[in-house]
Amino acid sequence: MVLPLVLAAVSTVVGIGSAKKQHDASAASAKAAEESGILQARQYASEMFLMKSQAIAKSNQSIEEMNRAESQNIAAFSAMGRDDRSVDAFLKRNRELAGQDIANIATASVLEEAKYRTQASMAYVYGQNAAAGIRANGSINLLSNISSIAQSLPPLFATSPITSTQAITNKMTSDNTF
Repeated sequence: MVLPLVLAAVSTVVGIGSAKKQHDASAASAKAAEESGILQARQYASEMFLMKSQAIAKSNQSIEEMNRAESQNIAAFSAMGRDDRSVDAFLKRNRELAGQDIANIATASVLEEAKYRTQASMAYVYGQNAAAGIRANGSINLLSNISSIAQSLPPLFATSPITSTQAITNKMTSDNTF
């Protein structure tokens, strides 16, 4: 009689330990998913800052090229002995084209920045949601395992559960009011 109870107790302890270990593994997996989302979001943010610095460098390069071309054009026009309104118009047009290039670079940079910000935000939220889902699954599995363990325990008392109808009947017969 004692041996089945000891075996049931050992089985219960092992089952609870196993359920706890599975829950801990789920918690670790959730933490990893959360950290992965954070790291991926940081990667997108880093790429965004790199893209912005590249756009600035490209804009600066356009300005340098414009200044260099303007100096060369002024020197060439001076060598030809030309210094009139057509030269000024030509230089003005070159400045306008360089300004348009810089504006296009800035617009593309803003759009790329929005893309990277969105990707970073989505990666972060995805990591958080994945972690929440893993945690929920882990908790459900833990409760399910504990429920299975509880259902497999041998009854400590030999009596069977009494229904409400049996309880009323027992009460009425014990009071002799039936």
